[in-house]
Amino acid sequence: METDSLFYRFFQLYPGLLFEILGLPTQLAENYRFSSIEVKQLAFRIDGLFLPQQQGDPLFFVEIQFQRDERLYARLFAEIFLYLSRHKICGDWRAVVIYPHVGAEGGGFEHYRELLDSGRVARVYLDQLQGEGFGVATLRFVVAPGAVARRQVGSLLKKSQEQFTDPELREQLVDFLETLVVYKFPGMSREEIGEMFGTQDLRQTRFYQEVIQEGIQQGLAQGIRQGEAEMTLRQLRRKVGEIPEELQSQIRTLPLEQLETLSEVLLDFTSLADLRNWLSLG
Repeated sequence: METDSLFYRFFQLYPGLLFEILGLPTQLAENYRFSSIEVKQLAFRIDGLFLPQQQGDPLFFVEIQFQRDERLYARLFAEIFLYLSRHKICGDWRAVVIYPHVGAEGGGFEHYRELLDSGRVARVYLDQLQGEGFGVATLRFVVAPGAVARRQVGSLLKKSQEQFTDPELREQLVDFLETLVVYKFPGMSREEIGEMFGTQDLRQTRFYQEVIQEGIQQGLAQGIRQGEAEMTLRQLRRKVGEIPEELQSQIRTLPLEQLETLSEVLLDFTSLADLRNWLSLG
């Protein structure tokens, strides 16, 4: 599962997720702008950044780590302090590191013990998350064993309808949940996945119609790249309008890494010209 890009998409759709994880009011997300940034000179990338829109609110750095990495904290704090040295930040800052479980957390504590104990850093283990909101429940689904996860889909669909009143947002979150299910169960048949969503065939769901199509049947790696391309095109249409056929073709041939980058930067696009400029520079 391409965890970084999926988490980025989830935070992008539902910024309140961060505050739900931390046990804070999800309305705080209204005071923040979410993005991902790269410190280009050293090729550092911060997975998620919640920038406060008013003075007094803390800046949040978010790191998603599903692979054990003994150098994670060395890199994370280097990224944070380099960012702070290059930007005028008046308020406080916090960091949130998301692990699937305790066993995924590496070592490297000895040089950073004071920071880790300072209250600035929250280490979140998805299998230990408490709470009944859609965001937390979806994150538990990501790490749940297969049999348990299958039983959770119906409950997540219900939560999405109960918790969110905006029809467009609810539709986008259900689309995202369909994406998670396909990534989590790559060997499951279309019919089996369709049953989870109350349809007889996955081809009746929006995700299959607009994203995966026949890519799953052509091999997982190729299907993932095609699915990422179609998902990115759908996000672009919502952001800048209809995409000319030649640009669609160009996007569909991009390597997976570039598609993931495009899915992140398109948040800042305001017109079709921004997309053309990005593709020409790439």
